[in-house]
Amino acid sequence: MLPFPVIGALNSVHLFATQHSATLASTLSEDAKVVWRVYHDKIMLILVAGEEGSTDIHFQNMMDFMFNAMVSVTGLDSLVDSKNSERLKRDARLSFSLIDTLLFGTELLGPLTYAVDICATSETSLLEPVLNEFAEAAETQFACVLIMGRVAAATQGWWDLAPYDSVILSILCSHHPQSSCQDIPVYLPDASPNTPHRLLSLKVIEGFTVALLCEAQPTLEDVRDQLLPSIWSGHMDMVHRCLRSSTRNLPPHVPLEPSLLG
Repeated sequence: MLPFPVIGALNSVHLFATQHSATLASTLSEDAKVVWRVYHDKIMLILVAGEEGSTDIHFQNMMDFMFNAMVSVTGLDSLVDSKNSERLKRDARLSFSLIDTLLFGTELLGPLTYAVDICATSETSLLEPVLNEFAEAAETQFACVLIMGRVAAATQGWWDLAPYDSVILSILCSHHPQSSCQDIPVYLPDASPNTPHRLLSLKVIEGFTVALLCEAQPTLEDVRDQLLPSIWSGHMDMVHRCLRSSTRNLPPHVPLEPSLLG
């Protein structure tokens, strides 16, 4: 963690530039790169990274995901219009573990590619009707199947979500791998930054997760104890076939160029 005087100095340098009608986006030191980014004229993020050849665009995109991760946990208005600095600090801390996952703890490429990771499987055409039935029973238009954290099938409503929303939701679903089911309040940075929804994620088996975006109903208990077994228990052979294809991440009939290393 950077010492507070260093953080204060980095903030002061940016403030000095702003007061002189200049925009300070980034700078280099002997062994690090510093990037500044301001959101809604109120929240400034400062990223300090090793000089590894990455461009400003890469770091700025990553900071956009960091800010939207904060929005997904606290809501936009609570974040940018807070009059209580101590409450803002407390609320912001709730997103730190999600930000750490974005920076260091995920194998997903969504934060880099600005697109949700997918798992291409030959079972997709069989998964979709089951998933649609599951979503209809839960009275939601937003549902997906995640195989090892990657979207294998989804309802049209889920596909229509903006990249920030869908990528962050995918990461949240696998954020606590030890949990078999989760009910997480979440704001959608693009679609619903000030109105929370409920993200329900449930493991059918290890590595195969179904996720729903709901309002007040249904309860997690109803989905876990009634909807999940009644709809998915008859399709376990398909679930296992999907998992077997996940290591390849492509259907078995798709040929690969022999010279590819990975």
